Amino acid sequence: MKKLSFILICCIGFVSQLAAQTSSTATPTLSIGSAVNLSGKQRMLTQRMAKTFVYMGMNINTEAANKERTASMILFEENLKALMSYTPTEKIKNLLAREEALWKDYKKQIFAEINQENAKAILASNTTILTACDDVVKAYVEYSATLPKREEEQKASFLQIADNANISGRQRMLTQRLTFYYAAYVWGITEPGTEVKLKGYADLIRQSYSKLITSEINTSDIDDELAATIGDWREVEERCTKDNCFTFDN
Repeated sequence: MKKLSFILICCIGFVSQLAAQTSSTATPTLSIGSAVNLSGKQRMLTQRMAKTFVYMGMNINTEAANKERTASMILFEENLKALMSYTPTEKIKNLLAREEALWKDYKKQIFAEINQENAKAILASNTTILTACDDVVKAYVEYSATLPKREEEQKASFLQIADNANISGRQRMLTQRLTFYYAAYVWGITEPGTEVKLKGYADLIRQSYSKLITSEINTSDIDDELAATIGDWREVEERCTKDNCFTFDN
């Protein structure tokens, strides 16, 4: 789980670099790159808060998990405020309103009494708000395709950069979702097909790295971040292959 935390940090590094590539066109509030980055971060935060709830229930790094839960809540709300200041289309405005409405209920669940019943409720509801956050990201990416093409020497369109930022931001979310579902499974909180889902998340992480590493718009800094992250992900995969993650022995 520590390795996945490190992978999360690396994902934050290269998605931020992608977002920075569009900063020259920033409005008084956000640029399209920053909007994709922040809205993508919302996906990750929904899963990280769920993970911390389970960690506290299992008495795993309880103090650190509680701090992370509170910090994630603050970040989610501040990000939402920032995103609401940049709603270039009616579709984005409406999707953010839905995200905000779902967040009010989800927040109550995340800060409810720590027990298995409430954890089950989070397991049942977290995908709904995650999907709402993902819809916002997709809407920003869609909007980026309508913006004027970048100058020739910059080589990349807003859509290419936004799409890569979306994919790398999704990696950030998947590390937390994988850890959340894994910890819940260990705690005895499951839903049908949990093992299949876990393997599916791992496969999606692997496939997304393959797509990102071959992107023609990568800078050398992004390539370095990707290489470091992929190396750590491979170590996680090798340990699971050797020890069988589903036995939970190591």
